[in-house]
Amino acid sequence: MASSIYHGKPGSYKTSTAVWFHILPALRKGRFVCTNVEGLFSLEEIEKILGEKFPETAYLFRVSTLNDIGVNTMAKWFHWLPLGAFIVIDEIQNLYNSKDRTDFKVHDTNRSVNTLDRILDFPSLPENVKYLSQQALISVIDDGYTDDMGISERDSNGHVLYPVNIKDALMRHRKYNWDIIGCTPEIAHVHTLYRGVSEKAVSHRSFDFVPIPWFQRRPRTHEHNPMEKGIRPVKGETVKRPKIPVKVFSLYKSTQTGKNNRSGVNENPFKNRATLFKIFIPLSIVLGFLSLPLFYGSDPKGADSKQVGSTSPAANGLVSKAHNTIAGQGVPVSSGDTHNPIFNDAPDFLAQLKVEQLFIVGHVQKSKFLGIVKTQNGAESRQTITDYFVFSASSKDAQYTFNSEDLKEMGYTIKKITNCYVQINNVVRTVHSFCNPSLPASEPDSKNESILAGI
Repeated sequence: MASSIYHGKPGSYKTSTAVWFHILPALRKGRFVCTNVEGLFSLEEIEKILGEKFPETAYLFRVSTLNDIGVNTMAKWFHWLPLGAFIVIDEIQNLYNSKDRTDFKVHDTNRSVNTLDRILDFPSLPENVKYLSQQALISVIDDGYTDDMGISERDSNGHVLYPVNIKDALMRHRKYNWDIIGCTPEIAHVHTLYRGVSEKAVSHRSFDFVPIPWFQRRPRTHEHNPMEKGIRPVKGETVKRPKIPVKVFSLYKSTQTGKNNRSGVNENPFKNRATLFKIFIPLSIVLGFLSLPLFYGSDPKGADSKQVGSTSPAANGLVSKAHNTIAGQGVPVSSGDTHNPIFNDAPDFLAQLKVEQLFIVGHVQKSKFLGIVKTQNGAESRQTITDYFVFSASSKDAQYTFNSEDLKEMGYTIKKITNCYVQINNVVRTVHSFCNPSLPASEPDSKNESILAGI
């Protein structure tokens, strides 16, 4: 594991992930675990809650960093932490902040002091923790190794030399078999000393705002370069959605009040005014054009020959899963009360909605100017164009509207073929979506004709 960073907005399950998938397994292996996770229960209480017994060597050292003593203890962990221990630093940006330009010299120690003396003299450290650190230290037998100048790599007592500063500790933590996880809501606030030596950074984002049970307590996580912010997954990064069990929340209090606010409550794209403006202004324009035949009439016979009919491949579309091809996208596959959803495999977002029809109802393009490039034919401007599509989906009981960005957030990729034809892909299928065919206008009844005649 070595050193890692878990980051994400508050409520993105980064701390619960560290507790359930790392702290508990470390205790089950009988390791010494140190953490400042707020409200974490004692080892004995956790055993009662889980109904299991940890090995005799397992030890949980909880340190609150809401006070100066706890901050000093956690920030100087390399002064006293037992060899082979596992440490989880929650809110690590409060200990090693990116705006601190002092290189944390306040945490340094004197190289001439023996390791054992550093451990025993560390202020406020419980005696049993000092004892465990001492036992781990003396268990490593001095093999008498010296370099070619006759200098030993041990201290005067023959014990392992601990790091003298945080930079040395982070750079060489593997040599002491230390594993470190730092959790933070904003990775940019964590000092580059820690980010630079981390093996990986894992971005967390909650999808509790999606009104589908499968997404509850299943954050989207992806590993990325710790020196980058990693807000969204990019090509080549592995995306996972681990299920966070409810049991983990009985092991610690994630808030001071003991109550939890619902995560992701403000992330619903349809509750954001700016997003609504971007979606529904183009959508209203497109729907206006599509509804023109309803007001001005059209030739039913012409409609049969010029418009996409219900049997057209563009109207029906194709859904390919593995090596099977199934008809039934643009219009319902069957009639009557029988419904055949085009997406039917969980954890597919659209499968959960039981979508039967999926049409493109809006399309806008956003261009970004990149600059002027000198070529053989003169100067040329370079720009990138990004396509945004608005989709209308319908199921047996409801109708939904969402855009291509929403689908990307749910794990889909969107491939534009034409302005009226896109491919929607996920790990199990490719779905073809087309523009909604214009509906032929119905003949006005006699009542409407009499009204118009009187105008």
